[in-house]
Amino acid sequence: EFECTGYEISGANAGGENLINVFEGRSFTRGENASKADGGTAPSYAALTDGVYAYMENGKQNTSGHFDIRVQSTGADSCLDAVMDFGGPQKLYTLRLYDYGTSDNASMASGTTLIVRLYRNNSWTEAIHLSLTGGADGTIKLYRQVKGQTDPIKNQWLAFDLGGAIAEKIEIIAKDPAVDSAGNSRIIYYEFECDGVSLTNEDPASNVFSGLTADQIAVSTSVNPNFPAINAFDGDLNTRYAVWDTEANARGGYTVTVDLGRTVPLYHLSIYDWRNGAEKVNGVATTRSNETSVEVYANGSWIRLVNAHPLIATDDHTSFYLYGVPASKVRITFKNTQDLDESPYVGKYACATIKEIVCTTAMSSSLDKTALLDAYRAVEALENLPRKQDRTTLHDDLLAFRDLISDTRASEASVEAAILTLRNYLEENTASAADLSIQAAEISRTHGEDLIFTVTAEGSFAEGATVEFLFESGAKIVVPAAEKMQFRLAEAEYADFADVRLIADAESGYVTVSFAEAYDRAQLVHDLVHHDGKDATCTEPGYKPYDTCTRCDYSTYETIPAKGHTYGEWIEEVPATYESEGTLGHYHCAVCGKDFDAEKKELSSLVIPKLEVVVRLSGVKQNITLTTELRTNIFFPQGEKKVTKVLYGGVELPLLQRTLDGVVYDYVTISVAAKDAA
Repeated sequence: EFECTGYEISGANAGGENLINVFEGRSFTRGENASKADGGTAPSYAALTDGVYAYMENGKQNTSGHFDIRVQSTGADSCLDAVMDFGGPQKLYTLRLYDYGTSDNASMASGTTLIVRLYRNNSWTEAIHLSLTGGADGTIKLYRQVKGQTDPIKNQWLAFDLGGAIAEKIEIIAKDPAVDSAGNSRIIYYEFECDGVSLTNEDPASNVFSGLTADQIAVSTSVNPNFPAINAFDGDLNTRYAVWDTEANARGGYTVTVDLGRTVPLYHLSIYDWRNGAEKVNGVATTRSNETSVEVYANGSWIRLVNAHPLIATDDHTSFYLYGVPASKVRITFKNTQDLDESPYVGKYACATIKEIVCTTAMSSSLDKTALLDAYRAVEALENLPRKQDRTTLHDDLLAFRDLISDTRASEASVEAAILTLRNYLEENTASAADLSIQAAEISRTHGEDLIFTVTAEGSFAEGATVEFLFESGAKIVVPAAEKMQFRLAEAEYADFADVRLIADAESGYVTVSFAEAYDRAQLVHDLVHHDGKDATCTEPGYKPYDTCTRCDYSTYETIPAKGHTYGEWIEEVPATYESEGTLGHYHCAVCGKDFDAEKKELSSLVIPKLEVVVRLSGVKQNITLTTELRTNIFFPQGEKKVTKVLYGGVELPLLQRTLDGVVYDYVTISVAAKDAA
């Protein structure tokens, strides 16, 4: 067996009915390869999407309003380099470039080289690279579309198939035009269009991580307490999060897992990482995570969407596209397998340090589509009934209606039209007779949830027929008549049998439906295990006593937030003296007993060492000849400031004691051996 987890990215097909001009409402900008126009003025690339085409006037092509870039009499060629950022992925089909040439005109103003590049997943790839030539046998004829006066607005264009490629940006380069007799090298285009469909309802200003709390974030290794994980999700680029720089964290990698607490579609995940400039390999700037992976938790399993991709060292952030996958958790792995070559990281390990992580989600829609959704589900349930339309048509229609449900830009008129179509289909495919025969009855539940009753019936039902289920407890459930009917009921309302009747045909009487054989109460109730609680400390959260179920994920677990330190009043410093040690000024936490400095950073010790009197001896070097050993004693009387250390030539000398005439002295001895010496 083969299996693969994944997520369907819905979008239009190439049939044309759902395609739009993805350039409309957007503007091109000037790429880095573009040349300037006469006089050094860069042309306005916005003209390529301004809606002004090479329209016909009196049978001739109008020459006003076109985009013209040229280099005159310089020997250099003109180059058009137009870049557009869609702000989200687009599925691209036919690219149309409205140019100045004619069907047999050599790319005089279209360029002899045409390149189209597409940007996706942090990298550029070439989709088109063509050499265009004119004349009777020229290649430009293969792409030329000419309408002449049949379409006076859009006269002619070059058409290229992008085959449904998905891209977040597009770059169009036209270069190397022919040079005319006057020495002009020109590129002229009127307008650019591209048929495609947007694959996202992304809200670029949204952030699913906004409002996270510390207990929603889990890190697989020890975090530097000065840089907690919540700093990466606080919306502040001036704070950062860090783990300890160890070989295990760098080489083996560490993970940051975020529980969103709900399922939402995820689009652009952006990681703003911190670097101090010393991260280099062979002199080239690099990143602290050259193997970055992103996984999302969707439909009960983890799906890896980014695999071992380096963070970008030349930008302040790296963005990954997550395709709008609906997920409830995000897991990011940071891994650094590089040997950095500059201080202070020679022979050490630098782990990823993060300033901020953000992720966009979908736009919300204010249009109520409840009726459309109900009608869609009702038609979808008719899959096994006779119908007038063939199954293929129904399948295609349902796909279109499903896309309409998720489309935040859908108009009210389109939604109402879809509802009418679905209801008409329901009416056409509902039998007129009224005959009910119960074939099977089942009950199921993931324990802790409501009971789910499923009744399979045989027969056909009159339009609008409903089935009424009556329970001994007095509960009554009414559902539309169908071959397979489902409804929910709380366990407290359940009895061992139900009477069923068809409202459209009251004389048909009642039918008893038994669910007892399919319902094992012992397996559907919780099997609870009690757990003791844990008190919170100043820095670590605790949790209350709680219960869990051995049969499901049910839990009453509830976190107790960390208490935080109780610093109290500032305790002033006690200076050290020559006789006794001093004490640093500090705050003292009455809860955990730890001490902190004025910036409330933890202190490992409060001791200020005793004051010292250090004597440094120096002399003049001379070459002398000694016949016997030379000894010199230097005495220091013990007074209020007792000498504690004597240094000679940077070396500490032993400090001895001697009493002379009843006075106690500290002294040191300097000796020179009997030989030629300095």
